[in-house]
Amino acid sequence: MSQKPLSFNNARAIVLKNIEVLPAQPVPLKECLGLILAADVVSQDDIPYCTNSAMDGFAVVAEDVGHASPDCPVTLKIVETIEAGQTPAHRIERGKCARIMTGAIMPDGADAVVRVEDTEPADDSVKIRTSVRPGADVRPAGEDIAAGETALAAGSELRPYEIGLLAAVGVAEPVVVPRPRVAILTTGSELVPLSSPLSPGKVRNSNGPALHAQCLAVGGVPVDFGVVEDVDDATDRTLKQASATCDVVVTSGAVSMGERDRIRPAIERLGEIVFWRVAMRPGSPLLFGKLDGRPCFCLPGNPASAMLTFELFVRPALRKIMGHKTLIRPVEQARAAEELAPKPGFTAFLRAVVEHRNGELWVRKAGAQGSGMHKPFARADCLVVLEGDHPVAPGEQVSIISLAARES
Repeated sequence: MSQKPLSFNNARAIVLKNIEVLPAQPVPLKECLGLILAADVVSQDDIPYCTNSAMDGFAVVAEDVGHASPDCPVTLKIVETIEAGQTPAHRIERGKCARIMTGAIMPDGADAVVRVEDTEPADDSVKIRTSVRPGADVRPAGEDIAAGETALAAGSELRPYEIGLLAAVGVAEPVVVPRPRVAILTTGSELVPLSSPLSPGKVRNSNGPALHAQCLAVGGVPVDFGVVEDVDDATDRTLKQASATCDVVVTSGAVSMGERDRIRPAIERLGEIVFWRVAMRPGSPLLFGKLDGRPCFCLPGNPASAMLTFELFVRPALRKIMGHKTLIRPVEQARAAEELAPKPGFTAFLRAVVEHRNGELWVRKAGAQGSGMHKPFARADCLVVLEGDHPVAPGEQVSIISLAARES
């Protein structure tokens, strides 16, 4: 199969055009972090359900203590103590009050709460040493969410805060776009397990764990299909199983033009090749196709190429499958801290490190840029995007894609 490499932008546009959002389904709330809500949630209740106290203190009639002060306290009779979860037993009349805890239901007749630190309680009475206005430290029913109100709209990403809101309105299984199952298989008879000692011609399978982690980071469910030998029968059998049980198939290696590169012929036999080869460095041999109608990404085998093409193609595809509206990371501008050389005829992506200088972003390479090297990607916090034929001189502006921020 001969095909002129697609431009990077065209290739990614084709990928995203071929991706559809997964059908929505109910998912237990505790498993919904990062998912997209697929249907509006309308609250059936006022939240809070009843008018309640915002503080520990005393529920009073505000007019009783309108002139109270430290020098001229007002003494009120305590008729009951109301704890959170209890129903008040008394109506509060003038000259009386109730000891009340945070979150407890406000008794009838009371219209304000005096904080406990502004009082001097005795056995059955309390001295109020400050004035309050009606409504002070009182949370009205429905103050947060009213019954019948749309508590959360479809399309919302469920962060911890939205999950707390859904819990408050009693949604145990919201209807969301589920996490895609992503088959991850690596190829190569030269690959050995991580714990194995190396011998001539052998390498450890680093792509499998790296792609597994990238899938988890974007919110997918990685399904490990292990290492596939460079033979047709094993390749076909594993690809069939992967496409039958997963929503997306991701392979690494065996996608170029060598005699032992069995992935591309297998996709031709079993499914459809949408495109093969992209004018980018690293990562040019990328293949995008379909197996049983499901998207299939065949990434290059060099580790930097595999991780880069996952970041730039698979990640946005998975975000679209999961219902996200923002699919790609934002592009920013920075100044080159050193000369940066492009790859004429290709879009080059350099693993790089950002520095902050006097309010500006400056960027330098994170080391050598060989596609077989791990360390530069581990050091990098951004990608520099280079196009054109001329080197970028120090101080010139370049476009960068920020990778996930590190937390210190």
